[in-house]
Amino acid sequence: MLTKYTKLIIGVFLLLWILGCGGMKMITTTPDNNSGQLPRRKVVITIDTSQQDKLFAQFRKFADKQGFTILIDTRPPGVEGFYVDMYRRDIEINGTNPFAPEEYKLGIYDTDRQNPASDSVVDALVSDLQNFVSEVPGATFSVEK
Repeated sequence: MLTKYTKLIIGVFLLLWILGCGGMKMITTTPDNNSGQLPRRKVVITIDTSQQDKLFAQFRKFADKQGFTILIDTRPPGVEGFYVDMYRRDIEINGTNPFAPEEYKLGIYDTDRQNPASDSVVDALVSDLQNFVSEVPGATFSVEK
């Protein structure tokens, strides 16, 4: 017969095993946004922090040209950085500078997964965004597919 101490150890081990397996599933399958999908493209923009206002101005110009509604806001209290969200009927672009104030990571998502935008539309948006960001002195722009 198992003692209370042995049962406790087995229970803790099982709990840790279940949490560990569930956590591994979350790590490998968690999407980059709240809608449950992975981004069509990931964009990384690096700037000198003194150029942040110019970057935001270029984001706004891009959003106006492409018909996006845009929100640029500070992150929650106690967390440095900004959150950027642009959305329109077919595409949403969002991201933040999560680990470094000079590096913005943006994801480009379909608004409606049942009716995704064509690759040519997504590629044209990325190209246009790159053109606007290139107006920021010293900015770098890279794309991950």
